[in-house]
Amino acid sequence: MTNQSNRARDIFLQAIDIQSSEDRQAFLNQACQADHNLRRRVAALLAAHDDPESYLDRPAARFDVTATFAGNATGPGLSDSSSYHGRFLPGTKIADRFRIVSLLGSGGMGDVYRADDLRLGQPVALKFLPSELAKDQKRLDYFHKEVKLARQVSHPNVCRVYDIGEVDGQFFISMEYIDGEDLKALLHRIGRLPNDKGIQIAQQLCAGLAAAHAQGVLHRDLKPANIMIDGQGQVRITDFGLATVTTDGENVAGMSGTPAYMAPEQLLRGQSSAGSDIYSLGLVLFELFTGKTTHQASSLAELQQLHEDSSAPRDAKDIVEDIDPSVDRIISRCLDPDPVNRPKSVSAIAAALPGGQPLDAAIAAGETPLPELVAASGGTGILSPTVATSYLIGILTLLVLAFIVIPRTSHIQAIGADDWPAPVLRHQAREILRHLGIEEQRNSVDGFANRKRELRTVESQAEESPSSSRTDLIQTGPLHGLTYWYRESPEDFFVNEFWREMWLSWNRANEWSPPWTVPEMNGVHLTPTGQLRWFRAIPAAEIAEAELESPPEWLEWFDESITGIDLSSLQPATWQGRPPDAFDQYQAWEGNWPNSDVPLKVQVASYRGKPVFFEVMSTNTSISGKASKDHVIMGWIYVVVDLVPFLLAWYHYRRGRGDRRGARYFAIYIGCVTFIANLMLATHVQPPFEMGLLLFAGAVGSGAAVIAWVVYMGIEPLARRYWPSLLISWTRLLRGSFTDPRVGRDLLVGVSFGIGFAILERANGWWLGRIPTDPEATMGNVRSLLGFVVAVHTREMLWTFGLVVLLVVFTIVTRTKKIAPFALFALSAFVISQQGVSIAIIAPLASMALQIWILVYCGLLAAIAAATVMHLVVGVITTNLDAFYATNGLILVAIILAIAVYGFVCSQGHAIGRTHRHVR
Repeated sequence: MTNQSNRARDIFLQAIDIQSSEDRQAFLNQACQADHNLRRRVAALLAAHDDPESYLDRPAARFDVTATFAGNATGPGLSDSSSYHGRFLPGTKIADRFRIVSLLGSGGMGDVYRADDLRLGQPVALKFLPSELAKDQKRLDYFHKEVKLARQVSHPNVCRVYDIGEVDGQFFISMEYIDGEDLKALLHRIGRLPNDKGIQIAQQLCAGLAAAHAQGVLHRDLKPANIMIDGQGQVRITDFGLATVTTDGENVAGMSGTPAYMAPEQLLRGQSSAGSDIYSLGLVLFELFTGKTTHQASSLAELQQLHEDSSAPRDAKDIVEDIDPSVDRIISRCLDPDPVNRPKSVSAIAAALPGGQPLDAAIAAGETPLPELVAASGGTGILSPTVATSYLIGILTLLVLAFIVIPRTSHIQAIGADDWPAPVLRHQAREILRHLGIEEQRNSVDGFANRKRELRTVESQAEESPSSSRTDLIQTGPLHGLTYWYRESPEDFFVNEFWREMWLSWNRANEWSPPWTVPEMNGVHLTPTGQLRWFRAIPAAEIAEAELESPPEWLEWFDESITGIDLSSLQPATWQGRPPDAFDQYQAWEGNWPNSDVPLKVQVASYRGKPVFFEVMSTNTSISGKASKDHVIMGWIYVVVDLVPFLLAWYHYRRGRGDRRGARYFAIYIGCVTFIANLMLATHVQPPFEMGLLLFAGAVGSGAAVIAWVVYMGIEPLARRYWPSLLISWTRLLRGSFTDPRVGRDLLVGVSFGIGFAILERANGWWLGRIPTDPEATMGNVRSLLGFVVAVHTREMLWTFGLVVLLVVFTIVTRTKKIAPFALFALSAFVISQQGVSIAIIAPLASMALQIWILVYCGLLAAIAAATVMHLVVGVITTNLDAFYATNGLILVAIILAIAVYGFVCSQGHAIGRTHRHVR
């Protein structure tokens, strides 16, 4: 202990024996003379002796607490020393820039002066480190940290820090001068605040502290004395001298703060976290609404004992009977001894206060609301049992309607293909190849595919042929649009097209991938009822020379029993293009499809007396035609939707505006589901190539995760700025609230509309029949079906994010949220109309309008659920349980019902049916 400390102790011991206040002051004036530092030490000791509880109100920093007096310049021990002006007299010029006006206060964390900034011509506050501690390097580090941390937080409810300076070895901070008084003085002067004013101050206090937490900054010394109320009644949080940085609620070791306002874990174990700041906030709110301190402890030891006994503070309603129940409830939750039971964020506290509309307030202030604030907004979302049951009954009713509508609009039922499962078609394909003289190869793959573009061409030709029966066109093949394909190869069908297809290929072999490059590879395309529509056989690398003794037997090879077309009834025609492989003979015919006036063309080729190619197509249309106009337009839209997030992600990351936690979780989720989908949908091969598929799936999943992170970092901050209401349930889900009632409610809404979309789309094609979504997966085995479900979910999630991008772009361009949805619909209508303007586009337009409506008014999660469910329902639902794909349809319905039931349970709060009880 220094000589001055010993002297202060001796003077203190003599002074406590003097009972008269006047005599004590006279003694102190004589003993301390002009040594103001000594006088302050003695005053601190006397204050602690006269009021032991005052020690609980002082910061427990790592230095001698007797060094400064934790009060103001007119506090105990200095009441008659009005001439004391601290270390600087009024008018003193500091650092050739600041002129001292007066001493504002002196506390454990330093002296604060009011000064004028001569360079900028504005009042400022200068905070000086106590001169005794200026030589303490550890304390200096704290001082510099205060500046660094405080400058990271920029918010109207946080005192702004400008710079750090030094004069004659004394360090100081220049900060915003607040013309007002601290909350401690205000409460001491007027007692508790009226409810409406208290709520207003509480909301601003939450906003400022939430901004600090958003930057990873913990205050660790939140108390009424560090909360200023300016002349307009606005809150400013000050004194980040004990602040520190954390991430995601991480505990920070070391007891720092003011004991009376510490959380139990902070006081007893020195652990600081966002939860400890929330506890301190609860103590401040208690004092704000009651005018009383929470804990009734007369010493630090007694306070520690209260916390060790896990005794919760008294309820605010025990002191103020007319306190708002929601205020009492949120204060009680903040003061729960167990950090786990406290609110998860300060934004959740703000949202729970009466009239809490922090999201609207942030938007009105031109700010981007924090993710935690978005998650805490929108109310609980709990549905009454009646409403939730109505949703569930509605979903069941819509499913029944789907079972009525969808099978009757399915081309599979229209052509009678229910009894032609893949094994039967595979046998038919092999028999046709045997008939054509093609030897069976070691490896084979097969599946179903759709021909939507070719179907549209035939539809347009059918419109010009009024004498054609659409029933005949469906049954004979031109309008069904579904193809069964079968391929054989002497080598494994190993797909490795990551850089060309990214994650859209799913490592799955199809009729074109891997490319047709292997000699003796062959394959056919059949209608769902087994009629040949396409054939290709690559000649062997070495083939024996043969003399052509007679023309190729075209009519025998491709007779009517195999193709369903009588080639002898057609007229010779000119070949379109050229055969894809080696050939020496070729022929083409043209005419009409059976029982119709729709044009038809057949092309064949042979090599060395063996058939190598056969194709049935509509006139001027082939399987490998060019992309349609709408595909080009959609391609440019995809370029914009994909490119914009990449540019924005870099900007938001540099500015620290993105929700990094949400982006991380979203990327992990997308990477995992993409990896799983690849393994489920992949065409598996023999080792060692199987390891290559595993590595490929991992690479695709990793690439998808990176892209998802970039997309989220680029889109989410703008969506949170312009359309935060879209992200409420979505943000809650990413924050781990899987059973949140709002999440359940949005799932119910999404499932309901998704089934409705599917019915609307199928009803639009009642007379014609439609193709199931991804028939290769939905009509295949269960593994492929489940992979399809995961893939559809991922695809529709990214598609919905694309809509959000366009919605934000239109909002920025039009500068209003009211016009943006209509502009988005106008763009969608333009793209849809490129397929041709007819009555057939009514349903797609209506479906698109409803999807935009759900996104805007129900949120992102509901829109993703609706889009996903729609594509599941339009798959292979059927009432014919003998159909080979019936089991797959029932599995899809079971998945939809599981989502609906999960949403039903969560929407009523059953899955989180617990109340917050505190230990008394």
